[in-house]
Amino acid sequence: MRDVLCVGIGCLDVLVRGADMALPFQGEAKKCECVALEIGGDAVNQAVALRRLGVDAGLVTGLGTDEAGELILSQLNRRGVPTEGIVLSPGHSRINVILIQGDGQRHFLHEAAPAPGSLFAPPPPDAGTAKIISIGSLLAPPFLTPESIDRFTAAAAESGAILCADVMCNGRLYPLDELKAGLSRLDYFFPNYEEASLLTGQRDLMSITSALLDCGIRHIVVKTGRDGCFVRTQQEHFFVPAVPAQALDTTGAGDNFVAGFLCARLEDRTLFDCCRFAAATAALSISQVGASSRPISREQVDALLKKIS
Repeated sequence: MRDVLCVGIGCLDVLVRGADMALPFQGEAKKCECVALEIGGDAVNQAVALRRLGVDAGLVTGLGTDEAGELILSQLNRRGVPTEGIVLSPGHSRINVILIQGDGQRHFLHEAAPAPGSLFAPPPPDAGTAKIISIGSLLAPPFLTPESIDRFTAAAAESGAILCADVMCNGRLYPLDELKAGLSRLDYFFPNYEEASLLTGQRDLMSITSALLDCGIRHIVVKTGRDGCFVRTQQEHFFVPAVPAQALDTTGAGDNFVAGFLCARLEDRTLFDCCRFAAATAALSISQVGASSRPISREQVDALLKKIS
């Protein structure tokens, strides 16, 4: 049994930092600060971060049978992420172009239609597969519809694992009632504020989290960027402040947050302490270009928390 099984997107990220898109091109060219190539995607980012934190994490993702897929596979092997759960499909793998601003915030360019490699059917997990199953993003490949979410979460819950998910609301949105069956099986839900607001149609955090609690979710952690996160269960609610950091690139910050949270959850830390460990992991991750280019150890996270306390 693995500690965590991460299920979702695997891709290549082409990261461009410091290109002023407001200025005209000089002839055919525009200068930037740097260009980097990194593996990425929600499930890949979580799996890489968890392995570096000392967690036995597995990965289920879909890749194409192209050069990009081969590169992602080789990089996963180099970083110690097991690849037996990868589904290869004819066609190309997903590639994102990420434009990073001076303050570390970023914008994504990707194909309108999902890459063939990302459209795979994740196999239903067997009983005892993992202690925790983490869905990289609901409403993103391969969980694009309420039916696909319902089908996988039912199997994951049946396996006996703790079930977690993030969400991506940049495509088609469904009424919350249509998603309720899948959401009701979640033990932990990690949307950011914008996604949670779009999903629920609410604006203030108490109304947002009330709507999500009404779906049956046990623990809701709404990521609020520089402010930290807002946590709510049926019994309590509280804010956890962000850990101060100089942001070079916020790509994958949410995925690293989830990885840090799950690492602490496996150690039976309190809900507050899980969020603090998650915030420190995310803070360390944004001090580099790329979601997983800087190795982050459990000792580094604990040292950062000790320093700021």
